Amino acid sequence: MNCSPSQCLDNLFASTAVARYAVTRLEEVDDAAHELYRQWISKSYHAGMDYLERYEEVRKAPALLLEGAQSIICCAIPYLSPHLLPPRKSKIAAYAMGTDYHEIVRAELEDVACHLRETFGGNTRVCVDTAPLRERYWACRAGLGFIGLNNHLIIPGLGSCFFLGEILTTAVLPASPVKEMSEIVVTCFEYLLLILPNTVGRASK
Repeated sequence: MNCSPSQCLDNLFASTAVARYAVTRLEEVDDAAHELYRQWISKSYHAGMDYLERYEEVRKAPALLLEGAQSIICCAIPYLSPHLLPPRKSKIAAYAMGTDYHEIVRAELEDVACHLRETFGGNTRVCVDTAPLRERYWACRAGLGFIGLNNHLIIPGLGSCFFLGEILTTAVLPASPVKEMSEIVVTCFEYLLLILPNTVGRASK
């Protein structure tokens, strides 16, 4: 390996569809976040999607998805913003247009995972929306972005029109620097207060 671990990772992702990635140590979900999730389920906010109730122990300790897992790479692959799509009569979500995103994202990340094993050794597992892994939680923890008022992951400078996918690895990778998000969040909230005072007022009650 003729480059630093961080530079090697940049090189691995350079020719992929991944717009941005971030790395963090794979540990247990913190107790407060886990309890919030449990409360969300207990209030039936998951609208009958029973699979979200399953594998609670794995959602708490995602290292159970891959024996010996040490690091998680959170990846964002963009899809076309609905504002850029031509007008259409059918009401289909922008992310659902085209080929099944599970296939696209998995193919991209499996290729990266292969090179990851060659470069750093160890084992890997790719997750794309089907494993009991809290994607947005880990994306935030890795510093990929922050959760907006719309409950979407927002990536500074890139927006929120992304598919998320993860690579779990037994290799110990350097964690990405986590940027301070508080100023960004405050700025966004102040903007909303300016243009949507009634809406924000109702939402905060």
